[in-house]
Amino acid sequence: MLWKQIADHKHASKFMNPVTDEIANKYSTVIKEPMDLNRVRKRIDQGVIRNSLSLQRDLLLIFQNAMMYNSSKTDIYRMALEMERDVNQQVADFIGTQMMVEIDA
Repeated sequence: MLWKQIADHKHASKFMNPVTDEIANKYSTVIKEPMDLNRVRKRIDQGVIRNSLSLQRDLLLIFQNAMMYNSSKTDIYRMALEMERDVNQQVADFIGTQMMVEIDA
């Protein structure tokens, strides 16, 4: 449910698929742990991601990679920064809701 909400973000399409060296010159030499939204979804489905903290770690990796590879003057850098902020808020809201449900249970 949270992944779907994140995948619907206005900039999500830019981070949906793996970045290749053909798309971004020497990406694999700069970024040692690539991550994308489809890979996050697969990791959820495979049970690798089992909690919101693991999810948040992988999501933040996407945006940190984008900001590390791209200049702060680029659109992709600004989109990553904006989406990182929005995703952090969505995850925080989700965790808050989880905690309230557990308290009420």
